[in-house]
Amino acid sequence: MTKERNGSDQILKTYMWGQNYVDELIKINAGLGPITASHSPVWPFWAMQDANYNVIGIVNKTGRQVERYEYTPYGERTVYGRQDVLTNIQEETFWFNDAMLTYPQLTSARISWPHPVTLCDFGFQGKMHDTVTGQIYGVARMINAGRFSRRDPEKYIDGMNLYEHLGSNPITRVDPSGTSFLIVPTLVAPTPAQGDAGGWWVALEANVTGGPLRINNAYNLRLWESTRGIGKSACILYVKMTLQFKFKKGTRDWASEAEKRAWMNNYVSAIESAWSNQHRIILAEGDACDCKCPNGTQVKIQITPLFEGIHVSEHWALYIERIKDGGFQGSSTNTSFGSVKLDSEDLTPWWKGTDFQRGAMHEFGHMLGLSDEYNVKGGVTHWLKDTGSVMHSGDAVRPHHYTPFSEWITDKAPQPKKGEKCKYAVQDGKKNWTYENAGIHN
Repeated sequence: MTKERNGSDQILKTYMWGQNYVDELIKINAGLGPITASHSPVWPFWAMQDANYNVIGIVNKTGRQVERYEYTPYGERTVYGRQDVLTNIQEETFWFNDAMLTYPQLTSARISWPHPVTLCDFGFQGKMHDTVTGQIYGVARMINAGRFSRRDPEKYIDGMNLYEHLGSNPITRVDPSGTSFLIVPTLVAPTPAQGDAGGWWVALEANVTGGPLRINNAYNLRLWESTRGIGKSACILYVKMTLQFKFKKGTRDWASEAEKRAWMNNYVSAIESAWSNQHRIILAEGDACDCKCPNGTQVKIQITPLFEGIHVSEHWALYIERIKDGGFQGSSTNTSFGSVKLDSEDLTPWWKGTDFQRGAMHEFGHMLGLSDEYNVKGGVTHWLKDTGSVMHSGDAVRPHHYTPFSEWITDKAPQPKKGEKCKYAVQDGKKNWTYENAGIHN
């Protein structure tokens, strides 16, 4: 919502929203009456939000806090301010007169939930509170006392309980759509290697359609831009996957749960190492002053493993058969059902006629949405001679394997309002690879 109107269609308030997150409230313009062509008593107020995007206070143009808010874990809000803010003010008194604003007012004058009269109707995780019913507008569904008012339209994407809100974990999760939750993005630098203690999330997307294979719900993407320090204006693209590991008996049985967990941990370590930071995404077109990430973007794979059991939040389910040591069985990826078949030797290099390859590395490429490069029929023919490629017969991640990520940044990163569009490509020293010139389409 950008404007609030009364029954006569007159504007009462306007809202400005940020680009870092869909519910990032920046500014409120409000006054003592309708905003019309002849009457425009507008004063600016700025919202303060915490790491979960809860609006915790409102400040005026001098930086003085005029209202503050407290929440129960699931969003029931208490407003601290003046009871007569909207009913008895005839002139610039409370909101608009610094002399009237003292912090004791904001701690002693409690406006009880769920029907507060308040300057800001947006509160819990940036969502709008209905001051009549006390419910929270959760986009796809209303939120009432910590649970959704109706079933999840996306069915079992977040669990078996179709009314559960935030997976019963409101501290570390947000739900921008009312259909699926996200882990709360941290507001400090995600990694010490960034050489920076500050930055922001430039773009976020959950359940991305992956690569040229157009795989639904392949992974989540989050683009972080540093704002100061050595790495200023450099970015990290986090490719986040939740994987469920299921272990099966093959020609041999798994010796113990410890053996299964060790294989799972080795898989996570091997994949994150092999696929992260292999190439750099650069700004290929556009003004470095206007575009995000002008100093380049690293790619970091992050896997959240789920050990056996029943889960419904994973991007992929991996089925690993135990075979004899040194054996070979073959692996496959079912992109329609989000499942991968591996064996216990798929982390060991195997001679494929021209190069050594680890089966798990190749199948992970399919999980990113990449096609085979060794098969003329149904595969990509542009790279038939590159036998060392991880999507052919080798283990090497090539620059063109990152082009779906550079394409995503071009599409999702904020663009300048005027001037040349910002376009991104993968650099390899000889050529800047894009989604179009990489030849990775079927």
